[in-house]
Order: sequence, then C-alpha cells, then structure tokens
Amino acid sequence: MIQSFLFGLIAGLALLLGAGFGLFFRPSQKVSAMIMAFGSGVLISALTFDLIEEAYKVGGIVSISSGFIVGALSFVIVDWLLERRGGHYRKYLKGERSRFKGEASSLAIAFGALLDGIPESVMIGVGILSGTSTGILMFAAVFLSNIPEGISGVYGISKAKKSRHFIIILWIFIALVCGLASLLGYRFLAGASGEVLAIVSSIAAGSILAMITDTMIPEAYENGGVFVALLTVFGFLSAFIISKIA
Repeated sequence: MIQSFLFGLIAGLALLLGAGFGLFFRPSQKVSAMIMAFGSGVLISALTFDLIEEAYKVGGIVSISSGFIVGALSFVIVDWLLERRGGHYRKYLKGERSRFKGEASSLAIAFGALLDGIPESVMIGVGILSGTSTGILMFAAVFLSNIPEGISGVYGISKAKKSRHFIIILWIFIALVCGLASLLGYRFLAGASGEVLAIVSSIAAGSILAMITDTMIPEAYENGGVFVALLTVFGFLSAFIISKIA
C-alpha cells in the first residue's frame, strides 16, 4: 500500500522537477519535446498491452468499450470546460492553439494538471495491485511525461502572474494528490472483482489516451519537429519489450 503511494507521489513530483527546470534552467523546447514523445510511446504501449488487453480478458468487449468511451468523453468535456476558464495555458503551445483567448487562470491550470494526473496515478496503484509490470510501466511513463508538463505549466502559471513560490507549492500539492490517487486506487480496488477492475482500467485508459492525443503528441511535434516520432516509436517498443520480459 505504501509502495503505491510512493510511486504515485514520485511520479507526481516529476511535475515539480520539470517546474524547477523551467523556472531556473530554462531547458530548450526540443529537449522537453523529446522526453514527452518518448513518454507518449511508453504510455500508449502500457495502455495497449497491459491495461486494455488485460481488461478485455476479464471484462469482455462491451465492458471495456463502454469504459473506454466514458473515460475519453469525460476527459474531453472537462478539458473543454477548463479551457473556457483559462486552463488551456497548462500546456505551453496549447494556450496558443486554443480558440479560447481569455486570461490564464492558475486554479484552472491546477485542475487541468489533476485531470491529466489522477487517472494515470490510479492506474499506477492498480498496476501495483495486480502484481504485473503495468504499475512499473505506468510509473515510468507518467514520470517521463510529467517532467515536460511541469516545464509547460511554469509558462501557463507565469501567464497567470504567479510567483515562483506559488508555482512550487502548487506542484507539491498536485504531487501529493497524485500519490493519494495511486494509494486510493490500490486501497479501494484491492477486493474488487476482475470485471470492476476491467471497467476502471478501461475508463482510465480512455482518459489517458484522450490526454495523449490532445496535449502530449501535438506539443511534442510542434516543439521537436517530425523526428520526435521516432522517439515515440522507441518509447512504445521499449515498454513492449519490458512488459514481455517482465
């Protein structure tokens, strides 16, 4: 149980690590894009070969299809609502692409980061609960993807005219929530049936895939160019190999 909290917390603290880099070192957008592309590939692999495949074996096509659609719709609707309230600046380029041109809101940006992080963290806990490689793969993918997200978040919250101390405290709070989400995923699903776990996994998978296509891959491509596609492929292949060896 403690392990699930620590894994979720450390993955969430990658946001703080990214924010620190963004605040004090100003890493290039291309480096951030490379990390994000690799993390996208790992996440897609974990969704495909661990979450959805395992959920299908237990819950069947109807259950996972319903959960997958519910997860994706939930993310898209909440993300759209947050964009209308200034949350589109949680990603560096998403704020420029969005048709909503209002001022950045630190509260909406924080909720947007939680919208990204909570489903991922829950699946870290569920993966650890299952005793498979899923938890480790999700942890690695979330950690990698959170670093550039933290860097992007610095830009967004800076647009909301917040201080460095505020940004650091905010990311620490989000990391703690992610750790708690991982712990709750482990704790409350420990005695759940295989079908319930399948539905939860498919809902989280739909939400995560929607997040990847909405933010991570477009951001990586726009910052890093066409060659980041290779890193996405390498991330996918690496995660697939690790899952099969494990």
